[in-house]
Amino acid sequence: EISPGVWSSPISLKSFAGDSGEWSRVSIDLSGYAGKKVRVSFLLSNAGWCNTVAPGWYIDEVLVEVR
Repeated sequence: EISPGVWSSPISLKSFAGDSGEWSRVSIDLSGYAGKKVRVSFLLSNAGWCNTVAPGWYIDEVLVEVR
């Protein structure tokens, strides 16, 4: 059982670099975690760009589907 506020070591399922130049729809299969409690997080490494709008990857509309 995972205690509230306690995270296990993160597992990277997908990573991106650079600029896609357009919106991209990405799907990540989490079926390997079926029946388990999971926490999804996003890590942005901006290489020193702070408070700046710049080309890169932005997250919009996260959807989790149960099949």
